[in-house]
Amino acid sequence: MKRTPTPETNLDLCQYYGLFQDALLERYGQTFSAGFASIEARFKEVRTRERLLGADDVLAIFSDELPFVRDWTKPERQRLEERMNEFRVAAEIRRLRDTKDRSEVIKLISQIRYGFGDLSLAALVLHHVYPERFAMCGPHLASLLYIVNARTVPEFYFEYCEELELWGRKRSSRELGAVKAEFALWTWYRLAHYGRNEVKRKHRNNFFKDPWVQERRAARVANALPELGRLDIARSYVGVDPNLAAIIAWVEFEWALRRLLSAEQMREIGVPDLIDKLPMTAVPGSRDDLKQLWLRGRGALVGSRGKRGRNEVIHQGLALEKDEARLIVDDVVEFVDFNSEDLRKKEQRPPDGAVFR
Repeated sequence: MKRTPTPETNLDLCQYYGLFQDALLERYGQTFSAGFASIEARFKEVRTRERLLGADDVLAIFSDELPFVRDWTKPERQRLEERMNEFRVAAEIRRLRDTKDRSEVIKLISQIRYGFGDLSLAALVLHHVYPERFAMCGPHLASLLYIVNARTVPEFYFEYCEELELWGRKRSSRELGAVKAEFALWTWYRLAHYGRNEVKRKHRNNFFKDPWVQERRAARVANALPELGRLDIARSYVGVDPNLAAIIAWVEFEWALRRLLSAEQMREIGVPDLIDKLPMTAVPGSRDDLKQLWLRGRGALVGSRGKRGRNEVIHQGLALEKDEARLIVDDVVEFVDFNSEDLRKKEQRPPDGAVFR
């Protein structure tokens, strides 16, 4: 009997990775187990510096024993060898193993991409050489993860792989590297878009109703825009997705709040305690109003059903009404506008870890 994960309110990528072979079988008619084992052994020699990458290694990815030849164009050997030699691709890939600085990694990716001629082939090779850090980069998954803010193609790819690593840590019961996280998301995508409607709906809910996923996607939407645009986009969602509108506003509120306070207060202190630390010159109304915005939303003010704050929306899946979301967005706009001068002086936004605890 074919296994299928039981959809829950929390997404577990480890569970979906366990179904990867089932998804391959359904998509391609085989699991490619022998081919995956063989290519892993081959590229392990490159990863551990037993030898440099060669054109034969790249061409081995396009074996009929693997699925990639069905979706990628196999490069022509002579042209591949010429470009790899001319641009020292093998040496650059070896350097990449121990390079951690973001700007240097992106420079190396740019050089490797240029040597291979396009990002698609470069990503496919890096996927095999360093599977913990780099993946294939599918456009559907990049869109799903909101990889929209990069200025260049290498930055786009690096950001995509970083995001996969984050999801592999945060949304998996067992930590997954970039490739396994990508395989898990690809498996989820297949289950959520192919098959019986009721099964597809359950898997979509498993993803889109996950509290961390909701907040992460809202943050990426918000972070992709200039500061004014982030709250404008929240307003634009009020009529079509009140929860997303409120989540974007709450994310922006927390970012603004933490930016107004010192860096030492970013990571460990919760938002209600941070509100207590705000100077009164940064509070447009009262501290209780700000706490109500965070803890109870604005439900109490519009006569609705009790406690309807951030935690209830994100962690319990409570659905906000349009008027509630609009009031939440308005309150955050008021707070940001009130502190706009001080916020401009502190342009750097807190790291993701400060918001996604």
